[in-house]
Amino acid sequence: MSKAMPSMQASELKKSEELSTDSKGSVDLTVPNHEVNDKPSIISPEENNDSVVSVSKSHSNGIEVVALRKGFYNQNRIREGEKFTVKNFEDLGEWMKCLDPDIEKEKNKFFKEKKANK
Repeated sequence: MSKAMPSMQASELKKSEELSTDSKGSVDLTVPNHEVNDKPSIISPEENNDSVVSVSKSHSNGIEVVALRKGFYNQNRIREGEKFTVKNFEDLGEWMKCLDPDIEKEKNKFFKEKKANK
């Protein structure tokens, strides 16, 4: 008794399935038809001219800040006026001032909305 799997002939396939053929007309049973005919869509600037770009709130080197008053960050005591680096936006506190003005605006906006929701 043979344990080999029986091979499927092209004539045994369902008639509803289309077969992918090469330039010689031979049938390729290894590649499904939907994978052969799917082409990636290309978007031109005329079709989609979206100028909205999301910017990451975390920097690769972190966010440089100055302490406005005493506080703790990363299990370290920080003195007033001391410069240090925060790893990401979520770690910012009200007692810190960002040296980057854009991030400082975002931080202030975040804390205003947080206070308004209370």
